Amino acid sequence: DQESAKYVSDFHRTGCTNNAPDTLAWWKSQDDAVVWADMYKYCTLVRDGGANERQRSVCCGATFCNPTCSLLTPAQQIAGDCEDAHERLVATFQESGCINTKPTALEHWKKAPEVAWADMYDYCMQTRLGLADVRQRSECCGHNTLCIPVACSMPTAWTCRQAKVTSPGAIVAKKEFSWWYYRSPDV
Repeated sequence: DQESAKYVSDFHRTGCTNNAPDTLAWWKSQDDAVVWADMYKYCTLVRDGGANERQRSVCCGATFCNPTCSLLTPAQQIAGDCEDAHERLVATFQESGCINTKPTALEHWKKAPEVAWADMYDYCMQTRLGLADVRQRSECCGHNTLCIPVACSMPTAWTCRQAKVTSPGAIVAKKEFSWWYYRSPDV
C-alpha cells in the first residue's frame, strides 16, 4: 500500500536497505519524528556494529549492508524521492489545480501535510470561484497572471512530478495581453 511504501522510502533514505521491515505496523501508529528517530537508531546500530541479529535484519533484510545513516527532518520527508522539498511542494501545489511554478507559501507548507494540502486546495477553490483576493490569486496563478483553474482537488499525498502544469489546466490571461487562452497540462 502507499502508506507502507512511504515508510520504506523513508527507511531507505535513512540508510537502511530492507524493503519489508517488520516494524511497519508500529511506525504507522507513531508520529513522524518518533519513526525517523527509530529508523535512525536501527541504521546507526548496524553502522556502528552494535546491532543484534533482529536489528540487523530490520535494517538490512536478509542481506549484508553497511549503511551511511541520516536522520530525516520534516523538509527531507516532504522531499521524499524528489530532487528537493521545493520540487515536491510545487508539484503537489500544481496537482491541486493551481498553475504557479513559484508559490511563496513554501515555508508555511513544510509544517504539516494536512494543513498544507488544505491550504493548496483553498487557493485553488477561491481562485476558481472568483473569491480569491489579489494575493491568493497570485499564489495560485503566478505573478501578473489571472487564471481560472478548470478543476481543483485536495492533495492526499506529496507528489514528485517535475514542476510543470500537471493539473487539468486553467484558463489563463496574462495582464500584458488582452486575450484569454487555455493552458493544457502538456504546457
